[in-house]
Amino acid sequence: MSWLPVASAALDANSANLANVTFRQRIENAGLINTGFAKWRVTFMAGSTEGANIGKAYIGQCADSGDYDFAATPTQLLFSGNPNVLIGAGSTTISDEVLFTLASGKNLLISFFVANDISHDIVKYKTTLANWQYYFKAGDDAATVDATGYTTATNDAMGVSLIEAFSPDGIQVIIMA
Repeated sequence: MSWLPVASAALDANSANLANVTFRQRIENAGLINTGFAKWRVTFMAGSTEGANIGKAYIGQCADSGDYDFAATPTQLLFSGNPNVLIGAGSTTISDEVLFTLASGKNLLISFFVANDISHDIVKYKTTLANWQYYFKAGDDAATVDATGYTTATNDAMGVSLIEAFSPDGIQVIIMA
């Protein structure tokens, strides 16, 4: 039994202050492996100079149309059973495992809301990362399926450093586009 990487990003820079902002991190199918499992978890990374207050987070399959829309109601990520988590400066936190299935050949979408907490509103990011792009919008819009009004940041990763799937028998199954 083991957790296997689905996608990872070596986040290496601090974001600006991001209080009261929703992010949608899209990862193209070409950047995913080990997607054939039913239990998933996500690692979030706070900035090195200041922590982050994740007010809520979701995982789901991208809609076939719309860059940052969920295909259906997303699965909420929890942190020790809670919908929110305060991540200390320079730290990461891993969501609780959730039951989630990504259809073969589909893109992954993770949304998260950085709460309106000006002393905990910095996450790490990475620029120029193939198959990753994020979108952002003021306010709490993390659970919205058919979203509108987001700004695009192409080929960048924001706040999400690792997505994993659980293999009950420890066998790695590489499923790529």
